[in-house]
Amino acid sequence: MSTMRRVLTAAIVAAALPLAPAAADVAGPDDSIGQAFGPLAAGTSYSGRFRTPADVDYLAFDVARAGQTLHFDVANTVRDCSSPDLTGCPLYATLIDGEGRQLGGEGSSAGTGQVTEYSPLDGIDWTFEAAGRHYLVMDSDGDLPTYALRYHELAQPAGSSPGAGSGAVAEGGAGSPSAADPPVTPPIASLRVAPRQRGAVVSARLRIGRPLRTLTVRLERAGSRRASPALAVQRVTAPGPGRRTIRLRLNAVARRALAARGRLAVRLRVVAVPVTGSAQTLLRAVRVVRR
Repeated sequence: MSTMRRVLTAAIVAAALPLAPAAADVAGPDDSIGQAFGPLAAGTSYSGRFRTPADVDYLAFDVARAGQTLHFDVANTVRDCSSPDLTGCPLYATLIDGEGRQLGGEGSSAGTGQVTEYSPLDGIDWTFEAAGRHYLVMDSDGDLPTYALRYHELAQPAGSSPGAGSGAVAEGGAGSPSAADPPVTPPIASLRVAPRQRGAVVSARLRIGRPLRTLTVRLERAGSRRASPALAVQRVTAPGPGRRTIRLRLNAVARRALAARGRLAVRLRVVAVPVTGSAQTLLRAVRVVRR
């Protein structure tokens, strides 16, 4: 267990992350549930940094009641990332319970994907089964990034009944169409990809919203601003609407890298070309770890 001390600065905010430094500091080890910093306050922004490559930060927060839905904003605030693998100094945030278990089980949406220099913002929405103390765990790939985060409660629409323990990372634009707007179904109506996956196969679940000419799903190395050589690719011709599970097996080069390093930062790229209308491209960051 690391005994390194780190500093977290806190400030009440009314603007988007990241934020200017706060006026006061609080210090102390936060390398385990027992040492967790907090509890965090809703509407307050916190910034932190990783002191060693193996550093992990545990941040405590309290859920007021069962069925409460919280939204977490997480930002990578690193400047001049020096990652030798050009991955953008990724970091990750994961919601866990008091026993150290990821909410919803391993691979659930109770966590961000890679939050990097290139994609510096991500979020988590989660509806909690029970009131009480929970934790947000911050970790990284060892490149010593810095971060900022905050959370707030999401109001439930009138008459809604959220399912306990459900969670979803937002995937769309801002706002909902009015009742007068005609419904527009995108080529890919939904895409669910666990941000952490084990082994040489990466899985994704998607729902095709309307008939497609082609559906192309590929894995590439994370961190590149452009599409990089594929680590795996799958192409489907003329798929119809409905749910589909995609499984991509890493190629030999990627499997060797995973075996040597124990983890691999990749990006899933989904390109849907509909029969009519414009093509749609969706990107998801995935952290693959060795079994």
